[in-house]
Amino acid sequence: YAIIGNHVPVAAGHAFASKYTGDGKVTLCFLGDGAVGIGPTHEGMTLAGLWDLPVVFIVENNRYSMGTPLERTLPVEDITSRAPGYGMVGDRFTVSDPFQVRERIGAAVKRAREESQPTLIEVLTYRFRGHSMSDPAKYRGKGELEAFRARDPMEMTRRALLEVHGVSEAELDALDEQVIAEMDGAEQFADESPLPDPEHRFRNIIIETEETT
Repeated sequence: YAIIGNHVPVAAGHAFASKYTGDGKVTLCFLGDGAVGIGPTHEGMTLAGLWDLPVVFIVENNRYSMGTPLERTLPVEDITSRAPGYGMVGDRFTVSDPFQVRERIGAAVKRAREESQPTLIEVLTYRFRGHSMSDPAKYRGKGELEAFRARDPMEMTRRALLEVHGVSEAELDALDEQVIAEMDGAEQFADESPLPDPEHRFRNIIIETEETT
């Protein structure tokens, strides 16, 4: 979604649709630490807690939003301290490996699906590059960057696969190529797909009824 924070009410609406129709689906809504202070974020999470919606809000906290340190943008360090105010379960953890992330988010998904209970998760991570190509990331020191890179979960997982599980470099390279091919295929599919009919913009918004006399 292009507008920061505005997708949170959309996610709440999507989760409401699932609860209303009983389709058993759970909505996962990802946002950054820079979006938690946006008005629509508060509105969407308030509705999710008020209506007990099957949604999991996942805040990827990279400590800098677009380029400002977290302590200069939020009055509290723990974003999940807001969860009780929304009537949600809160879960906050520092990422150590992909399996840990799958387990913690999986528990929240299970809770949403079985109990229709929303969860606010804060995933403590780190961004190694600037926010965009025009961001040189001069707001942090080289020592900080190197310290976080030394415990990068993806690099630690790669080393574990090589040194503990006996996976070869060739196998990892082949896996990388497979993922790249999958992404390239998705991009090609999007480029080659026809543009939607302009009338589609009215679908699920306007209900036409026959006039009766």
